[in-house]
Amino acid sequence: MRFLLLCFLFLNACRSADKRLMEFEAIELGMAKTDVIALAGAPSWSDRKEDQDRWFYYLVPDDRETERVVYFENGKVVEKGLRRKPLLSPEELDSLNKSDKEISFKPRYTQDQLRQLLKEEAEKAKPKRKEKFEKI
Repeated sequence: MRFLLLCFLFLNACRSADKRLMEFEAIELGMAKTDVIALAGAPSWSDRKEDQDRWFYYLVPDDRETERVVYFENGKVVEKGLRRKPLLSPEELDSLNKSDKEISFKPRYTQDQLRQLLKEEAEKAKPKRKEKFEKI
């Protein structure tokens, strides 16, 4: 009995995720926010950045792998799809590219020391030969 109940719940969850995906896929460019809500329901969360609204939908509750996003400008859908990673602003890129500190390093070993270390490592890695005959 419990097994049947678990199977029913699992299949119901899969079906609702498929249904939500179909609803999300039906969103078209140029749709108004009210049309998107009527079609796909309220978003899981939303935010606004630089005159662009973003609505995020989890097709399965609290599962970031199934997260989809709708981008709005002037109240109309301009893009939809998987959530894209935020890009760095030009100021952030400049700050990353500018370095006030000089990067320098001091070698730990001289060339002769490195050669010696390499020889030692090569000797350790060589298979030891067995003598063919025993010494008497």
